[in-house]
Amino acid sequence: MATAFFTSTDGGAALPEAVLETLRSAELLARHGVAPVDLQIMCFAFTDRAIAERLVAAARDNPRLIIRVIADWSQSAPGKGSVLGWMAGQRLANLVVKFKIDAPYVRDAQTGRMVWSYGASLGMLHHKTMLVRHGRAPVALLMGSYNWSARGTRAYENLVLVEAAEATLPVLASFDAEFEALWADHRLTAAPGRASRILERLRSELAQDDRRDDPAFLNDIFGAHGPVLPGGAAPVRPVVAGPRRQVAPDAPVAVFSGQIPGEATARAGFAVANDRRALLLQ
Repeated sequence: MATAFFTSTDGGAALPEAVLETLRSAELLARHGVAPVDLQIMCFAFTDRAIAERLVAAARDNPRLIIRVIADWSQSAPGKGSVLGWMAGQRLANLVVKFKIDAPYVRDAQTGRMVWSYGASLGMLHHKTMLVRHGRAPVALLMGSYNWSARGTRAYENLVLVEAAEATLPVLASFDAEFEALWADHRLTAAPGRASRILERLRSELAQDDRRDDPAFLNDIFGAHGPVLPGGAAPVRPVVAGPRRQVAPDAPVAVFSGQIPGEATARAGFAVANDRRALLLQ
């Protein structure tokens, strides 16, 4: 079953309310279900304080509710309006935030300083999703164009709630696999403390010597070749491509693209299960 919400027909308030209602359902499942509940959130821009406060309260009140967030690198910078720094600062063991590693900077010719530029991005995280898992089984997925922000409620946006069923499970499983691949690979995501250290090195060293196109330089800054830094996560699991296979033409398909900073070749998602699929376009 799938339900769609649109700012144009349902009003802007309907979209954040759908997020909160899904969270309330997850809380009930965590209290009364037979296994812990895991929320996997991926976001590009998250500034909605009401949703953030509800997530923090839910984590504090429900030890069996685990909330993990992967956000775009832009959300790690102070002063951007992001609520994620505040959420991470609550220091709840069951609410953990990470950022998709990136280096979206260019040198300002006049000041010599590095300034933000999405044109220089090595791979932004543009997902806006929340997957609910009961135990290890996906049960519901929120996805769409809607950013969790005030601007998102005023723009022409959509949000889709997809509940687990035989026909929808391949899509939920694909998002589950992609999230876990990003979460576990320290080449791709960093906890706030490590993200801050990466940012400081990028600002200081790129301002002196702009070597954004040097893979060895980036790998050194990102800690991609060496011991896992504090907050890094699990050891790197290499992604091995192919052989590819075409999915059934009538099956729902989730399609991803991704590139590890410092590598020249993009891939069809970071999870092995997603990287090995092919979608035939006619």
